[in-house]
Amino acid sequence: MKILICSIYLPSGNDGVSSSTRQLVWALERQGAEVSVFTTDWGWSSADLVEHRSDKMRVFKAVLNNNFDFSYGLIRELKKIRRGDFDLVQLNSIYSVSTVFGARFCRKNRLPYVVAPHGNFIPSLGNQNQQIRSVWKKRLFFELFSRRVLRNADKIICNSELEMKSLGNKLKTANLAFIGNGIDCAAVAETADCGIIETELGIKTGTPVFLFLGRLAEEKAIPFLLELWDVLVKKMPEATLVICGESIRDSLRKFREQVRNLARPENVIMPGPVTGELKQALLHHSRCLLLPSHFESFGYVVLEALGSGIPVVASRGTPWSVLEEKRLGRWLPRDIQTWVDALVALDREESFHDENFSAYSRKWVEDNFSWRTLAGKYLNLYEDIVKHHRD
Repeated sequence: MKILICSIYLPSGNDGVSSSTRQLVWALERQGAEVSVFTTDWGWSSADLVEHRSDKMRVFKAVLNNNFDFSYGLIRELKKIRRGDFDLVQLNSIYSVSTVFGARFCRKNRLPYVVAPHGNFIPSLGNQNQQIRSVWKKRLFFELFSRRVLRNADKIICNSELEMKSLGNKLKTANLAFIGNGIDCAAVAETADCGIIETELGIKTGTPVFLFLGRLAEEKAIPFLLELWDVLVKKMPEATLVICGESIRDSLRKFREQVRNLARPENVIMPGPVTGELKQALLHHSRCLLLPSHFESFGYVVLEALGSGIPVVASRGTPWSVLEEKRLGRWLPRDIQTWVDALVALDREESFHDENFSAYSRKWVEDNFSWRTLAGKYLNLYEDIVKHHRD
């Protein structure tokens, strides 16, 4: 089967879309599919362009340096595609200009296409979230372009039941499939020496570390996390909160200003993005991962944490109720005292921090989110769609 995936794709990127797209491509190829990728050079380094660009990895110049992923060259190339060049096209993201034009040309040439939102869909928000600025741009883009793209797709592939429910309600459609995101289980299971945490961040070995890992965007609820930490640290003065991630619209500076006003600012470290051995060490040696997001259609970092063997505490704006059901952590309403009590209890409960828990959480991730299993689900779906078109 010949598949074209049109997506944001960074060879060394740690964001969920890039990581999952890379791994999906590899997994599909291991199962015999012929996969090509169209992407823009947004976020690419010069070295990556030299090393990874090929006939099957087409990289086009981006006009705008943002998530809308606009490229004249990519649009022109999509326009040339005819039925027979590929069996199926997968368009990742619903707020990409490339997705809009890709869907249009697929319809025109009667070429089947699927859309994978990859957590991009913005659900209806309560009043507490009305200050999240990016929501309004995305809502406008959705109404002008994305709605039609999704309605005309052969299938919408959702990463979570929450995303599937939200999109189904918004579009009044059942043309949805649920295939969870995947992860390279062996890679995240590789441990790293905790000494690098002291070397790189100055945190003494043995210090209880609570970890946030992700973009420092408004929807991640970092101010809430800092407020609850100001209360928690009075009960656990030896603990350290490490908030790692890329700054969005100067957010890192703003959050550091908030940290300076805390009772114990020295107990919060914000090093910016982390990768490689330091990221692995934090994932393996923290007490737990914290995900307090206002909303999260998936949350790839949850798989990274559980695959590394540590529990997760997530808000009910995320789709991770399974944390409670499978005793992998906590799934909580966004209430400061509730979180403080839960984190104190989790820290003291050794059953969340021994080798039995690590083995259990890693096996659960392997059983449910390995790419070997998920690639088979993707191929079965692709084959059903292509067969329907031929019939």
